[in-house]
Amino acid sequence: MMSTSIVGSATSVIELQEGFKNKISTINVCVGLLSADDDEHQRLLRSVKQELYSITQNISALRSSVAEGRENLQRMKQLLVVVRSYNAQLNHMRQHLPAHLPPAAGQQERPKPSLPSVTNAAASNEIIQSALVISAKDGESVSSCPAQFAYITVEEFDEVPKYIKGRLQYGQINQMVDQMNKALAAKYALLRRPRSKLSVSEMKLVSALRSQSNEQTKGRVFVCCDDLKRWSDVKMDSTHRSMLTVLRTARKCQEIRGPASLIRYAVPVDTI
Repeated sequence: MMSTSIVGSATSVIELQEGFKNKISTINVCVGLLSADDDEHQRLLRSVKQELYSITQNISALRSSVAEGRENLQRMKQLLVVVRSYNAQLNHMRQHLPAHLPPAAGQQERPKPSLPSVTNAAASNEIIQSALVISAKDGESVSSCPAQFAYITVEEFDEVPKYIKGRLQYGQINQMVDQMNKALAAKYALLRRPRSKLSVSEMKLVSALRSQSNEQTKGRVFVCCDDLKRWSDVKMDSTHRSMLTVLRTARKCQEIRGPASLIRYAVPVDTI
């Protein structure tokens, strides 16, 4: 059978010769192994068998590592596609980023007052006295409040701790001063009007305004939360309350509390 297989597969005399040589070499090895019955040869065979087993295990581990590496390579290729996509999007945004981003909806900064930045108290008082004037409802006279809240200067605003002013801007604080002075002027213009020129509703309002006063407010001018809501654009939300805290910290207004939850924002004594 062996010679028939060699003869059948050989295509030349040389191939036939090589086939018989290989078979003879294999037979010689087998003949040599037949005499390996002593302990030394047995130990050698066991050692070779153990090495072959170890090599087989290493080859199996290498094949597993190669398969795992191929899987990792495929995942890396997929991640590379995602990263390239993100990179292209970022480059597009960087190239088309506008010079100025609009503020978030509902958080647009209120326009700053057209008044110049005030650098000292004397200049701020001159601006207040000349700019804040209110007309009486009947149109017969023009009244200005005897004392008004002073503008905060740039230096004073910078001295207010960051945790108090948060994201508030300098212009917003002075705009709040404008609104407070507007309410202050309207309130005291009403209080100075002759009783004969007041309507019934105005007389009730005057009575309510006078009830805000006590021993602490004697000789002081002030506005309350209701006054600000009534005669200004202030809504007394968290932002406007933060502005009042900034003004109080900068000593541009003074809180007079009580009774109960009533809070008065008074012009400081040194500015009256």
